[in-house]
Amino acid sequence: RELADVQPSHNGLTFRPNPKYQLGNDRNYATQANQAKVVAVDRMGKFKPAFHITDTPDATNGPPVIDSAGNTIGGNGRAMQMQSVYAYNPEGAAAYRDLLSRKAGQFGLNPADVAGMKQPVQVREIAKADLGKPADMITASNNNGTQRPTPAVRGFPARRSRAPGA
Repeated sequence: RELADVQPSHNGLTFRPNPKYQLGNDRNYATQANQAKVVAVDRMGKFKPAFHITDTPDATNGPPVIDSAGNTIGGNGRAMQMQSVYAYNPEGAAAYRDLLSRKAGQFGLNPADVAGMKQPVQVREIAKADLGKPADMITASNNNGTQRPTPAVRGFPARRSRAPGA
């Protein structure tokens, strides 16, 4: 997809809520801790396209997971990183495009189609029939084993940090 057609919950350049995002994300990108995760990867030579262009089977790594309307369900931070890479890191964006073109056939894409795009981004789309409750899927992807949100990261007071039913 074109990056402009992928809607993360927040803008990767300003961290303000994205008015085009039709879902809700319980991760608070107003906090510096969450913003730092986006910025730390997209700039300063730390951006690694191979971490974004992959066939990993889980939603906590690789390309963002979206619904058919382009709303990001898993990987909001990664979608925001791509916005920042395309805006501020031309070398990283070129490396990303090159790797996506080279691997296009692996994902059933034509490399010429990728080359004709303004800002291509690999995504994984969940079919509407398989979507279930998007809010539950977003929360589950935010609570993965590698990055369980703390009260400070989520921006909530500690007394509200308990999991539902805990």
